[in-house]
Amino acid sequence: MKTIKYLLFVLPAILQAQFGSNENLDNWPPEIDSDTTYTYKVIDDTKLNLWVFNRSKVNDSVKSPPLFFSSEEDLE
Repeated sequence: MKTIKYLLFVLPAILQAQFGSNENLDNWPPEIDSDTTYTYKVIDDTKLNLWVFNRSKVNDSVKSPPLFFSSEEDLE
């Protein structure tokens, strides 16, 4: 019962945050200070960009993996 009350309280807040506002779409794509920007895909007027940061500008004391985004179509 406690879980149901929690979900009833939290779920509307999550849905509002996820789907309730389109104000960020006016600022798309965001301006990110990267070394290189590649446009992966364009749908209508929206660009899906990939931002590349050279390792020399990254703090070496932070150990983190690189990020790579792909789709199943790219792997075929």
